[in-house]
Amino acid sequence: MKSSEHWLTQEKVSAECEKLLAEMPNPQPHLIKAKDVIKRLGNTTRNSNVYKLVAKWKMEKCADTPLPDLPDFAVARLNENIETFGDHVFQAVRECMRESLAVHEQQATVRIQEADNRAAVAEQMMDDAYSECEESEQKLIEAEAELEKVSAELDTARATIAHLNGRIDQLERHQRIARDEPATAERQAVVDALASTLPAQRTATDAAPADALKAEHHSMQSDGPDAE
Repeated sequence: MKSSEHWLTQEKVSAECEKLLAEMPNPQPHLIKAKDVIKRLGNTTRNSNVYKLVAKWKMEKCADTPLPDLPDFAVARLNENIETFGDHVFQAVRECMRESLAVHEQQATVRIQEADNRAAVAEQMMDDAYSECEESEQKLIEAEAELEKVSAELDTARATIAHLNGRIDQLERHQRIARDEPATAERQAVVDALASTLPAQRTATDAAPADALKAEHHSMQSDGPDAE
């Protein structure tokens, strides 16, 4: 079992990488290889952990190493390319924006038209509903007036029926009296007085009880004690 002195740590790997970098005539961190570090450490078996540690050292070293200054011709060429590329980019962006705005405007026009159509349909439905409400209200008023008229006619018919029933009851009562009592001149006067109280214009139904009463009265007179 290896002791802690033989463990590979970041410090050990970084130290060996620095030694290899110092030995290079033109030091460049990205040229350091993990296999060279493994040989320097004396390990015969490749350890994947070494590659990770060397990669980490390269990243840190490259981040700390300042970039070299570019020559003047490179700076001029770079600025020219940036300016040209920037013009192309801005032109492409403007064209994309114009196309995008045109598409959005077209979509907005379609949506506005659809909204206007739906609003027109809803307004027409509302007008139709108002018209139906007005017609229903007018029909309700007419129905109420017709109901009042029919109710008045019904009340009149009930009053007429009640009056006729009263007359019929009165005639039937006097008819029973005429049947039970002997015929006299006084009784004849009562029957004539009762008949005179009936309306001048009578229907066949109203006149039948009175006529029957008179006929029965005359029949009783002919069959009474005086006839014997």
